[in-house]
Amino acid sequence: MKLSPIEKKVLSDFWILSTKNTVEALSQMIRKEVNILSCSMKRIWVNRVPRFLNPKEISFTLIYTKILGSLNGIILLASSLKDVLKLADLLLHKKIGYYKALSDENLPVLLELANILQGYYISSLVKLFGAELKWTSPSISVNAYRAIEEFDFGPIYIQKIYVHMFNAKIKVKKERIKFQIVLLFKDEEIKKILEMAEKRVRIV
Repeated sequence: MKLSPIEKKVLSDFWILSTKNTVEALSQMIRKEVNILSCSMKRIWVNRVPRFLNPKEISFTLIYTKILGSLNGIILLASSLKDVLKLADLLLHKKIGYYKALSDENLPVLLELANILQGYYISSLVKLFGAELKWTSPSISVNAYRAIEEFDFGPIYIQKIYVHMFNAKIKVKKERIKFQIVLLFKDEEIKKILEMAEKRVRIV
C-alpha cells in the first residue's frame, strides 16, 4: 500500500498530536518531565514488530489493548522490564529500584497506566476521524513473539501480513525511563482512517 504525501501528513499529524497530548497528561500525572524522543511511521511485516521494538533486551514487557469497532487494531506500551518496574515505583511513590519483579501489588497500577495512556490515542481516533470504537482491557506479556499471536492479524506464520506501525519513543527525563507507545493497523484499516479523514477534511 503506497500512501500519497498528503495521506502521510494526515496520519503523521494525528500521531504527533496524540503523542503530545499523551505526554503532557503523563507529565502532570507523575509530576516529572517527560520528553518525546521520536514519532515515526513505517509499514512492516507483523512478525518483525518485536524486533523493531526490542532488538537486544531479553526482559521486555508489552501491555496491549485491542481496538474494535469501525477500526480494528492494536495499541501497546512496550519497554524493558527494568523500566516498567521504575514506572511502577513512580506511580506507587516508591524509591526507584524498590520493585524487583511484577507482582499483585504493582501490576494493577501498570495496567491502569497503560489504559489511561492508550485511551488518549483512542480518543484522538474518535475526535479527529469520527471513528466509533470500543476496546478491550489491557493485557500484559513478557514475550513479544507470543503476544503478536494474540493480536488477531490472521495466520502470521503462514502468510506475510503487513501492518502500519506508528511508534512513539518517550522518556521520563530525570529517572531515565524509556518506553514506546505503538499503534498497529493493517492496510485496510489505514484506508478506512483516510476515508474518514476525507469526509471530515477535504484532502486535495
